[in-house]
Amino acid sequence: LGLAAGPGAEARAREARDAALEAVRRERGLDFVLTAHTASDQAETLLMRLGRGAALAGAAGVLERRGTVLRPMLAVTRDEVLAVVAGLGLPTVADPMNQDPAFLRVAVRRELLPAVVRTLGPSAPGHLARFAALAAEDEALLDDLAARAFERVSLDGRLDAIGVEALELPVRRRVLVRWLEAHGLAVDGPLVADLVAALTQGRAATLPRDRVLRREGPWLVIAQAPPRHQ
Repeated sequence: LGLAAGPGAEARAREARDAALEAVRRERGLDFVLTAHTASDQAETLLMRLGRGAALAGAAGVLERRGTVLRPMLAVTRDEVLAVVAGLGLPTVADPMNQDPAFLRVAVRRELLPAVVRTLGPSAPGHLARFAALAAEDEALLDDLAARAFERVSLDGRLDAIGVEALELPVRRRVLVRWLEAHGLAVDGPLVADLVAALTQGRAATLPRDRVLRREGPWLVIAQAPPRHQ
C-alpha cells in the first residue's frame, strides 16, 4: 500500500491496512479476517500505551476481536510463531516499517521489550499479554455498566446531576465520555479529569468548541460558552 510521508504515519498505515483487509473480506464473502498478532505485539502495545499514560481502555491493548477482525495468536509469542512457520517451510514477507527505528513500536521492540525480558525473564511478554486480556475483560464490564447508567441518567441531551454524582467514579467517568461524544465533542484524559473535578467542586467546566458544562437546576447541561470581552 502506498502511504504519503508526513505525521501520524503509523496510525495512517494501520487505517490503510484495516481498509485493505475489509475490502478483501467483502470481495471474497468472508465472515472474518484473521491476523497474526502475537503476545509479543500485545506486550509492545501495552508498554507503549502505559508509557503514554493510557487508562484501562488503553491497557486492554490489542483486542482478540474487533468487528470482523479476529486475532487468535495473542497467547503465543512472535518467536514461537516464527519457529512453527520455519518448521513448515512457509515463505514470509517482512514489512520494512518494522525495521525503521523512527517508529516508536520499532524502538520498543528492539530496546524496551528485550530489556524487560532480560530483567524479568522470557515469560514477561506472555504475562504482559495476559494482563492486557484481563484489562479488556474489566473494560468491557465497566463499559456495559456505563451504558446502562447512561440510559438511566440522560434525558434530552442532559444528565441528571444527582444520578451522576451517585455513580462510582469509574462508571461516572465513562458516562461523561459517552455524553460528550454524543454531543460530538472530542474527549481526552485531562478533559475527563477536569470534568470530574468540576462536578465535585460544583463549578462549570470548559469544553472544546466554545462549550461549557454547567449545572442548571437538577440537570447537567452542555451550553455555548459566554462571549469573551475584549
